[in-house]
Amino acid sequence: SHHESAFTEIIRGVSPDDLDLTEIQYNRAADKGDKDAEVYKFYINSLYVAITRAVKNIYFFEKRINHPALQLLRLKESKREVQVVEIKSSREEWLEEARRLQEQGKFEQAEQIRAKYLGYDYISLEQLEQILLAALNPAKKEADVKKERKQLFQYAVHHHRFDWLEKLSQLQFQRAVLYMKEVRQDRKEFARAIRLGRMQDVLSFINKYGNGFTTEEGATALMLALYHGQHELALELLGRNTSLRQTDPNGLVAIDYLQQGYYKKVLLKQQQTASLQTLRQFWHLVKPPFIVLDINNHQLHISAASMLFFLVTLMRDLQAFQPNKVPVDTLSEQGPQAMAGSFSMDDMMHLASLVPDEILLPYRKNRSYINSMLAFNEISRSDQPGCKMVFERIKRGWYILNPKIRWAAST
Repeated sequence: SHHESAFTEIIRGVSPDDLDLTEIQYNRAADKGDKDAEVYKFYINSLYVAITRAVKNIYFFEKRINHPALQLLRLKESKREVQVVEIKSSREEWLEEARRLQEQGKFEQAEQIRAKYLGYDYISLEQLEQILLAALNPAKKEADVKKERKQLFQYAVHHHRFDWLEKLSQLQFQRAVLYMKEVRQDRKEFARAIRLGRMQDVLSFINKYGNGFTTEEGATALMLALYHGQHELALELLGRNTSLRQTDPNGLVAIDYLQQGYYKKVLLKQQQTASLQTLRQFWHLVKPPFIVLDINNHQLHISAASMLFFLVTLMRDLQAFQPNKVPVDTLSEQGPQAMAGSFSMDDMMHLASLVPDEILLPYRKNRSYINSMLAFNEISRSDQPGCKMVFERIKRGWYILNPKIRWAAST
């Protein structure tokens, strides 16, 4: 009844006899460039989904019971009393559905839901591209692109695109300038609230800015909750489907912060960092399926179930605190050279021994096993099948991470 004309067009030219055939022939349009019928896919698919989801009965509630589409389907008005309880999804449930659709690559459906429940105008991907080009063009005068900058500001606020908001701020779009000033102040308070375990304050910021909100340094609430050993807060964040693969600017994920906090407490005796209990409780909860890195334009996925995962994350988390460092050539934009922390076999044995057996099985702590993993994945053995080239041996028994590694960023 809400889409009478659409369903009238869909059934145009179809008679009841056409539906009585044993076999129905389906044909594509003769003109493949003619996409006029595409607009009706939504209505047909929605009706199909509604019918196929039914478990026992289907009820059509319609104002116009004599609509030709209903007659074609041979549906007749029922006079029986029907006891149906209406169940409506909440705003939060719809937004969660939008998140799932987004992860499945169904951008437009997800965006239509968000626009409806967050109260802003829907913008298609094509429109967004045009708005971005105009709004972020520094050569444009404010008066010429005021509409586009207003649209982008609204979109960026609802989607927590702080990168676009920062660019608008740099272009002196006043609403963005004021907004980013507030964001910067909130980020400082956000970090402090996490460190102190003030859950309600942390959740208030997340409700305002989204699960992916970060501190000025780019760390999420889950990352810092793990680092500071705030168990209750970490569990709450995990219950809210916080991403385990979101990275900070250095490519580190939540499990890196957990590991770094633990070793800082054990090795450097730092307070307010992850304890052995934190490591035991959260390692398997926050371990991502894999980490992604790039070497020589070749992307590698390292499974979190492997010993290689432990060695790579261990070295990248602790290399800044290693007393022995060597100069290396890097891909960094800050300069061609940097200092990399180096690890001896004794270092690796000691660090592995500090990890509980339920995280690192005893055989994986053997010297020969660790040495074989390091040696097999050296840069110098790149010609060997299966070699990941993630380590570089600088002298006998001493290793650094391959300085040419690029850590993949994700959200």
